[in-house]
Amino acid sequence: RVEGASFVVDRSPPLLGHVYDSAVFEEISCLNIDQPLEVSLTNCSDQNSTVASVWWGLGTLPMLDGVMAFKPVEGSVSGYATALWSDLTVPTKVGITLFSSIRVRNGAGLETVGSSSGFAVVRRGCNQAAICLPERHPSVAQDGAGVHPMFASLMYGFM
Repeated sequence: RVEGASFVVDRSPPLLGHVYDSAVFEEISCLNIDQPLEVSLTNCSDQNSTVASVWWGLGTLPMLDGVMAFKPVEGSVSGYATALWSDLTVPTKVGITLFSSIRVRNGAGLETVGSSSGFAVVRRGCNQAAICLPERHPSVAQDGAGVHPMFASLMYGFM
């Protein structure tokens, strides 16, 4: 028995603010295939335990990592990461839309997954409106939180 000690059971998932497809915390609509892939995230925290790990993946749909498998994001939990096109596990092509997904795990092992609004892969600059303004995918949260409600409630079994 320990006098004066408190014990907190963490049954809440970590928080994740917004996921961006750029390193400067801004939405982008397209990315030149010759530029590095980037992601940034905000407000990644946990009120009861620490954020144990953060992973980044790329997919053709939100919340998935079918194009670049989830990989650890080193450093700050409100920061950014970069990758090269050669890091992709599946080759991609011009015209496809990709979504950055972030998976956050807290000290209790609970997880939250959030995705960006997506970007089109282009061969040249982002000045062709028809190519560079993809429609938002219907399964991406539109309230700015970046976390789809269905996935926010499924916090187990991602590993």
